[in-house]
Amino acid sequence: MTEEPYDDSLISQADCETLWRQVLLLAVNDAVRGVGSPGHSALTRARLTQEARDYITKPNRDFNEVCSLAGMAPEAVRERVVKQLATAPTSEEVIEAKAIKAPKRPAAPKPARPPRRIGLPHIVAGRSLTRRQWAEELGITYNNMNQAVRKYGSVEAAVIRRLGASQ
Repeated sequence: MTEEPYDDSLISQADCETLWRQVLLLAVNDAVRGVGSPGHSALTRARLTQEARDYITKPNRDFNEVCSLAGMAPEAVRERVVKQLATAPTSEEVIEAKAIKAPKRPAAPKPARPPRRIGLPHIVAGRSLTRRQWAEELGITYNNMNQAVRKYGSVEAAVIRRLGASQ
């Protein structure tokens, strides 16, 4: 059984941003509510909570990249979290409160599933077909069509090369 390579074109920009927003939300929750890792000592949880706060409040490249991938401005996110932290308990107070009663972290809401993306048509020799339809027309698998597109640079070039080779 051969495994088909992963096709990035199946994931929309909105899906990627949703994923990175969830990553950012977890980081913010850890900073504001504290890191609640059962099995770790209170000192370790306090240190991890402080690290989560430092990750957001101190400018760094990783945080900027996560914000960028989430489609958000790092400065704006940092500014809002700093306001939340101003009224939040210290990391030590958070850990003491968690030791008394460790609430469960709310489950992240599942994003609505976007409608299935329909391929864009590619016009070659006056015919307008999607990539999948061109693959069927040429008698090759969709995976082989994707490989040909990567090799030749475009659907149009791949179709012309394949049509020329089959004549």
